Amino acid sequence: MDTELKKLPEYTPDYVVDEVKYYLTKIENNKEDIFTLDNALSLVNLAQINNKINEKQAENIKKAIREIKNI
Repeated sequence: MDTELKKLPEYTPDYVVDEVKYYLTKIENNKEDIFTLDNALSLVNLAQINNKINEKQAENIKKAIREIKNI
């Protein structure tokens, strides 16, 4: 799990990291929960709208989440 989380940029909001952790925990327990990463992408959009991150940072985080999703 730590290897996947390291793909997320340092500036990723904690609530996005928590959602990705939740997804990875479910996968490790052989349960499927693909919508969790979709939720994480939505949280990235929310962080951008709330000016927690800028557009470039949001795109970088989304890219990292999509890479995790393809594992």
